[in-house]
Amino acid sequence: MGEDPIYRLSDYLSKKRYKNVILIPMGEGQNKLAEVVIEKEAKRENLVIIHNLHISMNFMSFLAKMLQQFQIRPPHKNFRLVLISTKFEGLNEEITNYCHKYLIEQPLDIKNQIKYLRLVNTVNFTHPYHKKLSFVLTYLHSVINNLSKYKPYGWNLKY
Repeated sequence: MGEDPIYRLSDYLSKKRYKNVILIPMGEGQNKLAEVVIEKEAKRENLVIIHNLHISMNFMSFLAKMLQQFQIRPPHKNFRLVLISTKFEGLNEEITNYCHKYLIEQPLDIKNQIKYLRLVNTVNFTHPYHKKLSFVLTYLHSVINNLSKYKPYGWNLKY
């Protein structure tokens, strides 16, 4: 089970003060919009983010053709196309061969989950009990998240 990196990416882009960022969450009816935006913005100095790529299987053929065209007619030197997806069967090698790949996965055990959640949490606590409460909630979240591995064994079945 992975984590959605769009939040980290948006934080990073805001810290770096990126302008001209276009986010397209894929879903029903978004294929044509994504095609038009990629073709138009490839000529500019923009960043296009295609989010939830795994939802639009029929978009893959267009994307593969577009990436091949980029080899013949390169886009603007500062154009960036970011594809965000979970791992799925329709993601073919034609597309992944043209890409830099980054993998974000959830930590496997409770200790690593707590470390990760404490690292991600950037809230400044004003009251001394807030820090303790934050730890307890983080611990509870990690334990429950870890127990979700046992779904087939009846951990979360309603009786």
